[in-house]
Amino acid sequence: ESSRPADVDITWISQFMDKARLVSTEQAQVIWGKLLAEECNNPNTVPKSLLFILEQMDGEDARAFTEVCSCSVCFSCKDDESYNPIIHDFGGGKYYKTNLKFGNLLRLENLGLIKQELGPLKTGFATELNNVPIVASYSDKQFSFPDSCTSVPVGRVIFTHSGSVLCRIIEAPAIEGFFEAQCIPYWEEWIKDEEKNIK
Repeated sequence: ESSRPADVDITWISQFMDKARLVSTEQAQVIWGKLLAEECNNPNTVPKSLLFILEQMDGEDARAFTEVCSCSVCFSCKDDESYNPIIHDFGGGKYYKTNLKFGNLLRLENLGLIKQELGPLKTGFATELNNVPIVASYSDKQFSFPDSCTSVPVGRVIFTHSGSVLCRIIEAPAIEGFFEAQCIPYWEEWIKDEEKNIK
């Protein structure tokens, strides 16, 4: 009832219809339908670039992006929130309980869904929110950061704007043990280091 299809940019609708008419699989049709619903409910939310990206994606790209989303955590504080994958290292060519490989991430980066840090220092990315405290949520689990934390490390991969929008729209299954084994120890160690630096 709150949707505003009349406010959707006519160029966006034209490009959407041009690309969506060629979608044949039911799974892809559902994703395109969710994109349309998101744009009608919140005009100017879905970038046109995402329509071009989806047009180029194949089944392997879709599976890889879904796995990246399965490794993604929602960071929130008050009315501000963002989704970030927590991907640190690819020991043996694979990542924690997924089939992700470097080649998958490179393809997703080339499509414009993620950015990677490939430098030799490997310092990783951080997410910054406008308020505190910051809370990380994954499935039904949460982790609260101290009020002194205004930014949070998120690993070596981040979403682009298009990737972030697509992550919010698709449904990715949670990975058992991921939050407890991969995320919380990573942040607890970082918090300890930050506290040492303050002292």
